[in-house]
Amino acid sequence: MSDLALYRDHLATLDRILTDTLEHAATQDLPTDGLVLHAGRLQTHHADDQLIPFQSTPHFRRWVPLDGPEHVALVRPGEVPKVVRVRPRDFWYDTSPPPHAYWQDAVELDEVESFDDVAGALGDALGDPGRSVYVGPAPEAAATLGIPPERVEPGDVIK
Repeated sequence: MSDLALYRDHLATLDRILTDTLEHAATQDLPTDGLVLHAGRLQTHHADDQLIPFQSTPHFRRWVPLDGPEHVALVRPGEVPKVVRVRPRDFWYDTSPPPHAYWQDAVELDEVESFDDVAGALGDALGDPGRSVYVGPAPEAAATLGIPPERVEPGDVIK
């Protein structure tokens, strides 16, 4: 079985878990159309500009094998995941185009230069941000996407 076929099987399993989770959330008065999974943000050491080594959040990595900060995956039951890769155009970052990988053929992939452009890249796919749940370490990122604070990692969705 190819890597792409294995990854598609993995996504199908995750989709079943997502469907069950969102059905449970609806019974807890938290109707939800989908999850916005955030890879996380770069952080520096206190009073220093030295970066702390970055590691993507486990919820994001479970869905998408993509390294790096600020990426987002919008996952909705029965739909192809929409992944937004954030690749700054800045001499401090590697600006070479990333190589094509098998998993990219199983998702809808877009690329933007900053997190501020993620909402535009998600577009209509995000739907009503008030019916989405943000999963990630930066509540301010959820606010940028219009997701209300009470929908940042609610206990009925994050177990």
